[in-house]
Amino acid sequence: MPHTIARYDFSHEDMERSGFKLYQLKTNQLKWTAIPHFPQQTSIPHCHNFYEVCIFFEASGTHDIDFTPHPIKSNSIHIIAPSSVHLIKSNPLTEGFIIAFSPSFYEAFAQKNHSLAKFAFYDLKQYSPVINLDLLTTTYVKNWLANLMQDYVDNTSLANSLLWSHLNLLLWRIHSTYKLLQPLPVTEKPIKVNLLEKFKQLVEVHYLDKHQVQDYAKLLFVSPGQLNRVVKNMSGRTAISIIQDRIVLEAKRLLSYSELTNQEIAFQLQFSDPSYFTKLFKRRTTMTPNEFRNLMRKG
Repeated sequence: MPHTIARYDFSHEDMERSGFKLYQLKTNQLKWTAIPHFPQQTSIPHCHNFYEVCIFFEASGTHDIDFTPHPIKSNSIHIIAPSSVHLIKSNPLTEGFIIAFSPSFYEAFAQKNHSLAKFAFYDLKQYSPVINLDLLTTTYVKNWLANLMQDYVDNTSLANSLLWSHLNLLLWRIHSTYKLLQPLPVTEKPIKVNLLEKFKQLVEVHYLDKHQVQDYAKLLFVSPGQLNRVVKNMSGRTAISIIQDRIVLEAKRLLSYSELTNQEIAFQLQFSDPSYFTKLFKRRTTMTPNEFRNLMRKG
């Protein structure tokens, strides 16, 4: 096991040129010669700084996502968020594709007041990263891929905007499928929804250096009490629990997939005292860090 978690990011060149990539699974027999296989070593648990939408057609195996094994089934989509640790362990005959895109690629072409945070899959701590497709949606995705491939090899100045349009269609289709399978709460208060979305976005960016509700309230120009009330009313959870659960999620990743000591993990998560980290971890999980690590190793 590596000392720390393997990380494969878009290169600066990729980010500047596009921030969007289409890959074949390595089990594909390169039927589409213009579409490459994923270039990095993927036989160990790893993470990225971009989203991955894994589309499986003829498939079987297991996909470990943040220490939870998910069966790989034919006609399914698995979504990997930035920083999630995952490993695809598929049957050698599995066929499928990986759509990789950076958050900045999506936001660059999105309309004002629309962001990735509006999609159901943005909060994969609340919703499953896996959806199984019905026949109608499978047909839609196959047709979508065929159209995407035609524009993917195009190097015209309009290529990026065309790719974004394709991506946006797929993401909305996935969002609609989530809503059917896992109904989302309905609200008539968009201002409060936006505050919750912005709070979650900020937590994702600042969970290492900002551990308190007042830190985020200051960034959002609201009082800590107001922020907590809105978050509680809209999500059923307190603001501090969302912050702490994000910290604990990162701790779980490091405990599961790296050889860092508890003290090293505590300092990486910017705790001034490792004992504070241990207390928080046990309070949120009912286990000590060592107990959790041992449980993962036994599994």
